[in-house]
Amino acid sequence: MKNEYSWEITDDHEQTSNHNRVKVAIIVTTVLMVVIGIIPLMSGGLRKYIIEPIVEDASGFPSSYNVVNTVIYAIELALSAYLVYLLCAYFKIKIKYTHILMFVPYILSAAFLRVLEDINVTFHYIFISPILQLFVGFTFVVVTLIVSLIRQDTIKDSLLVIFTITILAFLYYSIGADPYALTAIALLPVYHFVKTKEGKITLMGLSVMVLAFLSLIDKSSQIGVFHWESLKIAIAILIIVSSIAVLAGITLKIGFSMIVPLAVAQTLDGSATFIAVTMYGYYEKHVVSGVLIGHNPALYLVVKILLGIFLGILAQYLYKQGERPHSSDLKNISHIILAYGLALGLGPGTRDLLRVFFGV
Repeated sequence: MKNEYSWEITDDHEQTSNHNRVKVAIIVTTVLMVVIGIIPLMSGGLRKYIIEPIVEDASGFPSSYNVVNTVIYAIELALSAYLVYLLCAYFKIKIKYTHILMFVPYILSAAFLRVLEDINVTFHYIFISPILQLFVGFTFVVVTLIVSLIRQDTIKDSLLVIFTITILAFLYYSIGADPYALTAIALLPVYHFVKTKEGKITLMGLSVMVLAFLSLIDKSSQIGVFHWESLKIAIAILIIVSSIAVLAGITLKIGFSMIVPLAVAQTLDGSATFIAVTMYGYYEKHVVSGVLIGHNPALYLVVKILLGIFLGILAQYLYKQGERPHSSDLKNISHIILAYGLALGLGPGTRDLLRVFFGV
C-alpha cells in the first residue's frame, strides 16, 4: 500500500509540474507575440516594412509584402498556433471537428470584406491585412467568451444580440452599404432557438457573412464585369483535387474528412492566383509565392495542391493516432492544422477568385 500511495503522489506531482510548465509557456509565448507586434511600431527602421505597406494598400497605391513583414507575420502565426495548443492543454479543452466548421463563416466574411476593400469602400483601414484578420479574430473571440462564460441564457442571448448589432452597424457604415444589406439583422431572433455554443458562435459569423456578401453583390453590380471562365476553371480544378484527396484517404486507410477540406482550401488559393496571373494580368504580392510564380506559374499551382494534400494527410494521420490511449493531444494538433490550413487557403483563395470574377 505504501508503494502504491507513493506512485499516486508522484503522478500528482508530475501533473502539477506539467500544468505549471504549460502556464509558463503560455505567458512566455504571449509576451513574445506582444513584443514582436510592438517592435515595428517602435522602430523607425521597421515601420517602413510593416506600417507603410498597410497605409499604401489602404490608400489605393500598389504595395507588396516584403521579406521583413513576411517573416514577422509567419512568426506571429506560428506562435499563435502554439498558443492555441497551450491554452487547450492548460484548460483541458478538446477541439472537435464542429469547432473548426463554425469558424468557416468568419473566414468567408474576411474574404468578402477584403474584396469590398478592393472595390474601394468608404472606410479602408479595417479591411486591410492584417487589421482585417485581427478584427474578425476579435469578433470570434468575444462571441466565444460570451457563450462560454455566461451561463444564464437570457443574459447570454441579449449580449450576443447587442454585440452582433454593434458589429453589423460598424461594418454597415464602414462599407457604406445600401439598407437592404441590413437584412442580416433578421438572423438575430435565431439566437433564441439555437441552444449549442457552437451554433451561437456560427450564427454570429453567418450574420457578418450575410452582410458582407449582400454588400459585395450591391457594389459589384455597379461594375458589370463578370469573368465566368475563371469560376469554371477553378471549379474543375477543385473537383479533380477533391477526388484525389478522397482516393488518398481511402488508400492510406485513414479517412478523408480533413484531407478534402485542406486540399480544397489550398488548391482554391493556388488556382485563383494561377488564373489571375496567367489569364488576367494580375501580379502576386507575397514573397514566396511571387518567387515560385516568377519561375513557373504552373509549378506554383502544383506546389499548392501538394501542400494541401500533405497537410490534409498529416492532420488526418495525427487525428487517427490521437484515438490511441494517452494520445488525445494529437487530435488537438490535427484540428489546429485544419483550422490554420483552412484560414490560410480558403480566405485568400475566395478573395482572389472573387477579385478575378468581378474584375477588380
